[in-house]
Amino acid sequence: MSLAATALFALAALAAAPITVDALIKNVDKHHDKTVTVVGRVADYSEKTSKRGNPYITFLLRGKSETANVFLQGRLKKSLKNGDQVEVTGTFRKEKKVGERTFKNEIDATAEKSKPDNIKSAKK
Repeated sequence: MSLAATALFALAALAAAPITVDALIKNVDKHHDKTVTVVGRVADYSEKTSKRGNPYITFLLRGKSETANVFLQGRLKKSLKNGDQVEVTGTFRKEKKVGERTFKNEIDATAEKSKPDNIKSAKK
């Protein structure tokens, strides 16, 4: 493998490395509108259905001292429960407006149809 290909592979591996919730929130501008993989604990887990009949999930992803909001459309193949340690991959936005509501520090973990869930169990 050439030196350039090796360097490119190493950079891709670093970009995909999971970060903590605390590291994410400490650097919101760096991560805004980017795909992130974040490790933390589930809190306030809720499965809901919109007025239009679309299922969605919300929960808090807690780190040692910081918290991020997680949203995803649809349902997970394996439900979560509060206290689970998970790895969440999705698009992070430091602020998102939906109608009159504003959501801060949110990871949209909606997976593409027929793709695996963007949330998986992490080692404790």
